[in-house]
Order: sequence, then C-alpha cells, then structure tokens
Amino acid sequence: MLTFGDFNGFNPQTALELSAKISNSLRLGGLFFLEALTVDGVMNIGEREPSWTVLPRGMFSDEAYLLLDKYHYDENQKRATADYYVIQKSAVIEHFHQQYSGYSDNEYQQLLLAAGFESVEFYPGFDAGGHDFADDLQIIVARK
Repeated sequence: MLTFGDFNGFNPQTALELSAKISNSLRLGGLFFLEALTVDGVMNIGEREPSWTVLPRGMFSDEAYLLLDKYHYDENQKRATADYYVIQKSAVIEHFHQQYSGYSDNEYQQLLLAAGFESVEFYPGFDAGGHDFADDLQIIVARK
C-alpha cells in the first residue's frame, strides 16, 4: 500500500521501477493499493498561491520558524513543483523542493500493466472531502 499521493513524488521512470519491484514481490493474485493524485490534483498543487506562515515548531524545525512556500505547474510535463523556504528563529535558512508527477487514469493503467500487474481498477479516495486535497486523490488497485 502506498498512500496520500506519495507515488506522485516519483518521476515516471522511478515510478515504473518501484511498481515493478512491488509486482515482483507479490504472489499471483496479490494486490497493490495505491492512493494517488489525479492529474487535476497535481495541477491544483502547482496552481496554489504562494503563502507564508509563522509556526512555533513543526515538520521543518523543532524551533519557531517562518515558512514561505511557492508553487508552479508545468502543463507540458504535467508536473507540479513546491518550494519551501524555512527561516528559523536561530537565523538558519533552509530550502526544500518537492515535485509531483501527474498521470491520467490511462497512464496509471499503462504504467502498472508494464510493471507486471494483470488488472487495474480505480475508486474514489479513502477520505474524499476530509482534508484540503482529499478530493484530488483516488484509489488504484492493481492485481498481480
């Protein structure tokens, strides 16, 4: 099982290699549950407005910090990028970069079939409407 859109953080070649390793590790009839972003979900990330937030501590630091974030969507590559700039109370500045690859349902299906799965089915996400981008997630079940 791979959840919360983490699959979209891999470029297409790495996604194919990872899927093939998962397929090879399963017995005949085994299932791979994938909660992945829709292609529109990736676009929605890339089209977010830049923002800044002051946090007492959190994912990027155990001390207080200012988080600046900006986003970009490349329509030709169906890829969103997110850049996070963290300015800590101690004056340390860090930059984190994240990319999301977008796939149509047909592209997901072709990728998973090429990785060795026999069938691929699509369902709504686990928690549709439950958090800020839940509606951008879907469940994909690939059967070995």
